Amino acid sequence: MAFFGKLFRTIIGGEEQSGNTVCEVGISKFARVHVVSREDCLVLYGPTDTNQYELLLQQPVQNSLSKAYSLFRMADQDDAQIRFVALREVIPLLVRHIPHEIINQQGLQTVCDLVRDHQTWTVAHIAAYLGYATLFFQADVVRQANMADIEMKETPLHLAIQKGHIEVIRVLMEKNVTIDSVDVKGNSVFHVAATSSEAIIKVN
Repeated sequence: MAFFGKLFRTIIGGEEQSGNTVCEVGISKFARVHVVSREDCLVLYGPTDTNQYELLLQQPVQNSLSKAYSLFRMADQDDAQIRFVALREVIPLLVRHIPHEIINQQGLQTVCDLVRDHQTWTVAHIAAYLGYATLFFQADVVRQANMADIEMKETPLHLAIQKGHIEVIRVLMEKNVTIDSVDVKGNSVFHVAATSSEAIIKVN
């Protein structure tokens, strides 16, 4: 019950998280640390020698097999597992499809921050927000293209228009995504487009 209580508080943004800076770490120090959870390239360890739970992306860092990226460090196991669950829905897919854009400190930091700040976004929302048009040719992303997030009711198309990502908009329109959805403020994609550039308005 405590876990689900923390899940609810985290979803509504009631608890501040710590240790969110993505950084390089040596893998060897985790050799004797317990694995709490594992999903694809993500491994949650803990407690470490500093009594924290740490999530590693186990991909070579600058061609070095002895290093990995640490995505977060948390003192509370339940909080760490909640964040792990959120990131496992996004990071492995991005690593698989756009590794060069993602497997670096800046790319991972951007995605981790988005997942933390927008907890009901799908990977399609993140792809639209960041302008990764090629991801919408992947079946596991396209199937989320019409989903509105729970908090703001925005679809990936809403976000692509807001950010001015014309190629993403074009691809989404070619995929025949819905254009009837409205966000919590009652804005359709047409309302959002009307406040954007002429180039976006002209996208068919």
